[in-house]
Amino acid sequence: TTHISIGIPGICSARWDCNKETDDCELGPVKIKYSEDLNTGNYSAHAELGYSKSFGQKKNGIFAGEISAGGGGFVEWTNNGITDAGVIASASIDAGVDIGSEKDSNGKTTTIIGAETRIGINSGPVFTGQGILSSVTLK
Repeated sequence: TTHISIGIPGICSARWDCNKETDDCELGPVKIKYSEDLNTGNYSAHAELGYSKSFGQKKNGIFAGEISAGGGGFVEWTNNGITDAGVIASASIDAGVDIGSEKDSNGKTTTIIGAETRIGINSGPVFTGQGILSSVTLK
């Protein structure tokens, strides 16, 4: 049960559950997750810096679609120092039906097929599927 929760929608959230604090922040290409046991002072953190580019973003009537690819890096650390660091690569094909007006349209699409691969110094390679590959995870 969450006892206290505050945040700035779409940017940052903080939660305190008994003796555990959890913070999630996302600002542009930077994502940070932080968790701390307030009794012991032990913490873990994860930061990502990434960039993604959409190609062929199209809207034809009510149909919308795009192809995107991205890459970046991550680092994880605790009280004892850096525990992992590595690279991230992703790609996806999105499609959908958008019945909103041109003014209100955000190109509402769903990932048809996609994948993300993370290769960490300590964690090794991890492949995670999206869309029709969502049940595929390889470690």
